[in-house]
Amino acid sequence: MLNNIYFLRHCKTEYNTRDQISGGENISIIDSGIDISELENFDATNMLIMCSPLKRCVETVELLNNKVPYSMKTIIDIRLVERNMGIFQGKERKKVVSAYPDYFTAFRFNFRMTPPNGESFEDFFNRVNRFSKDLKNEASLSPVLVSSHNQTLKMLYAILNNMDVNYVWNNVSFINGKVTKVI
Repeated sequence: MLNNIYFLRHCKTEYNTRDQISGGENISIIDSGIDISELENFDATNMLIMCSPLKRCVETVELLNNKVPYSMKTIIDIRLVERNMGIFQGKERKKVVSAYPDYFTAFRFNFRMTPPNGESFEDFFNRVNRFSKDLKNEASLSPVLVSSHNQTLKMLYAILNNMDVNYVWNNVSFINGKVTKVI
């Protein structure tokens, strides 16, 4: 049986505030606001953190560890990086939508499309799915907090909850710097 699983989307970056597409860019956070209220009535002393190696997630986990009175073991996992958005990375969303309208629906990236020079949906899904199997093993032993990125967390959420990816993509979003209990 799975114990508690929590998600933590990295704190805000300049890209978030400028509505730029981050993808696999290795950028720092600019906001130190982190909401750990989901953990306040929960003994997280034996919680394991599984974290994307990208700077914005690592820095967010450092903030988290500074807010709690105990240290949590952290495992860096490359499978938690954000989807590689190819030539879209670092670009302003409205300019990319204007130049590549077939890749977007209502200003939202069509996740089944492969961005030019980016990661395909199949590769992205398979990477996150492989991670989900290890996460389930870890979460059967102790609570786990996953620190990652919005697209990766959406995909993981859909997989863990056996939900339609299309539904999750269009209806679920994780707030920067907020711990969210998902299971």
